[in-house]
Amino acid sequence: MEIMGLAIIIILVILAILFSLQFINDNSSARSLPDSLTANMFVNTYLETTITDCKNIRLKELIKDCSQGSSNTCPDGMTACQKAKKVSSEITNTYFGIIKRNYNLIIKASPEASTLSQQNCKGERESSKPFIIPARGGTTITVRLEVCER
Repeated sequence: MEIMGLAIIIILVILAILFSLQFINDNSSARSLPDSLTANMFVNTYLETTITDCKNIRLKELIKDCSQGSSNTCPDGMTACQKAKKVSSEITNTYFGIIKRNYNLIIKASPEASTLSQQNCKGERESSKPFIIPARGGTTITVRLEVCER
């Protein structure tokens, strides 16, 4: 009789462990941060990234130079637009390749259309707040990131 009681207790413990493992696995696949917060943090870091092989200039300065038609070049001979597009592509492809998500990076100089944009998704998405870069002549450059649903 005692062995039978012990067997029932062991079976109940095993069932409790299996039941709890099911919930632990479900929670680990959930996103740890909201997409809008991830997008805001990404854009802030993206704009403040220093380009060491281009006079230690920040990416937002390269984007500003590009939108204003600057002929400034980096020591490697690339113009501000070429370097901004290259670095932007490297950063976004690396980051979004790691997290396996699609995104839309939208950079607009007012009132013109997009200057540097990467459109990779359609459908539902979470967006960052618009980050404003003031430029010459009262124009502004708006940078926004949309992280797409899985």
